[in-house]
Amino acid sequence: GFVYVDANNNGIKETGETPLATVPIALTGTDYLGQAVTLSTATAADGSYSFTNLKPGTYTVTETTQPAGYFDGLDAKAGVVIPGSNTTDVIGTIALVNGSNVPNNNFGELAPAQLSGYVFKDADADGLFDHNEQGFGGVTVKLTGTDTSGKSVSLSLVTNADGSYLFKGLQPGTYSVAEVQPAGYTTTQNTVGTVNGSTRGHLATPTTDLIDTVLLSYGDSGITYNFGELKSTGSIARGLTATIGFWQNPNGQALIKSVNGGQSSTSLGNWLATEFPNLYGSTAGSNNNLTGMTNVQVAAYYKSLFSGNQKIECQVMCSALSVYVTTSSLGGSAGTSYGFTVSESGLAGASYNVGSNGSTFGVANNASVSVISLLQSVNSQAVNGSLFNGNTTKRNSTNTVFSDINQTGDI
Repeated sequence: GFVYVDANNNGIKETGETPLATVPIALTGTDYLGQAVTLSTATAADGSYSFTNLKPGTYTVTETTQPAGYFDGLDAKAGVVIPGSNTTDVIGTIALVNGSNVPNNNFGELAPAQLSGYVFKDADADGLFDHNEQGFGGVTVKLTGTDTSGKSVSLSLVTNADGSYLFKGLQPGTYSVAEVQPAGYTTTQNTVGTVNGSTRGHLATPTTDLIDTVLLSYGDSGITYNFGELKSTGSIARGLTATIGFWQNPNGQALIKSVNGGQSSTSLGNWLATEFPNLYGSTAGSNNNLTGMTNVQVAAYYKSLFSGNQKIECQVMCSALSVYVTTSSLGGSAGTSYGFTVSESGLAGASYNVGSNGSTFGVANNASVSVISLLQSVNSQAVNGSLFNGNTTKRNSTNTVFSDINQTGDI
């Protein structure tokens, strides 16, 4: 017979299912002369085993050691599935007569499930683990749930240096994975991952450090159950932004053109377009789409807003530019020579009290909100590049908030 990984847990060895080598198999029984027989072997590379030159008699084959890393599956006697055999590893009462051959006394094994993801420092607070962002090592992640046997599961581990975590060797069941919030950081957006290409799980809110109802079967591999974190930089302080006039004067224009290697770089334009698509990306209208634009073109775009007396639009973009040049993983250190304070989270992680303007940003009055969250709120309500689709009340409220941000943190 064979020892193999039963991918669909049906007890039938099918084409393409993985064989398991070096698994010890024992044969015991009594031949027709009444003599006891005890033999042993191990499976070959193709998972097969055989006992040959046997006298007629009645025999039993046993998988004597459960293969490491696998759960016991269904067994088959002469190709016929044995009900309830997923706990025995014994195929008994095999009768042999002269010249007979009894194949397919098979032992099915079940691959465990696993669940993995990352905790990462989400510099732009978009919930995506971007190529220029860092994993967050040393963070505790917990997995709880109930497997299909009714057993409660509670596991805990600490993320690796690259921010990754992996819970392996799991029985099928329903699981939850949760992050213990790191001190000094705030949650940005957490994401439900996929199992075998399909999304499984539930997140009550993007900022809840719990992903629940993840259903796992044998052999399932859940990936990218991720937790984003933004370092809190406290209240807005000098050096985190500049006023709208700076970005159109020679110094501001020079700074825009210098980030990420120089004038022809498209990193800034693509970041603006990706993070704020309704303002500067694919849904902002052709005149506002900065996708693929060079630093020179982004600088010119801002200058056109300023010369066109689009003051509110300038206030918003001014803050977005300040987020970029004060965040080390985005704009590097280019902003330091112009008086900006560059750090892990920069202006993005700074908090601002919205005062009586809460409704504009979908929060309570007097709520303290990160600047990046305020920018994302404005973007979510923009239509074809137009702030709040022209809603005067919200536009004026936005001008009040962002002009205060830019003046408070002015270099």
